[in-house]
Amino acid sequence: MNRAEPMFEFSAADLHHWVKNIDGITGITISGGEPFEQDPEALFDFLARIKGDPSPLSVMCYTGKLLSELQNDPNVSSILNYIDILVDGSYQHELNDGHKWRGSSNQTIYALNDQFTEEIQNAKGDLERELEIEITQNMGLEITGIPEKGFLDKLKLKLQSNGYNIF
Repeated sequence: MNRAEPMFEFSAADLHHWVKNIDGITGITISGGEPFEQDPEALFDFLARIKGDPSPLSVMCYTGKLLSELQNDPNVSSILNYIDILVDGSYQHELNDGHKWRGSSNQTIYALNDQFTEEIQNAKGDLERELEIEITQNMGLEITGIPEKGFLDKLKLKLQSNGYNIF
């Protein structure tokens, strides 16, 4: 559901400055495209800055790669030290089981440190998802989160029934 073309480019320092000045957040989520196809030095630098702040934010990351692949890749394995929760495995629509933190049942949720182990255990059966839907200036929709099965079809029908053209 994300655009394939680049939208904005930030240096690690500029992105860190922007994020740390957002009021009221306790963590960040890094998701697709594929986070580990970004420049590993820039991703490492950004996360080291986030975790190095006096009151560090938590970091959750979604990847289509497997944890074992990342641990064995010398270019990205050190990045894992700055991630609190990792969801690995490629999203498979037919396995979308409604879990709160993962898109499909083939994905695994890992606590990469002790801070979130209990929270992950408590969320195992949680099927309450949240989506953020933003209407852009050019009347497009940007959706953040993992929609339930059939969500996009239902949304399209609802918009069409209210007179909106869907491309």
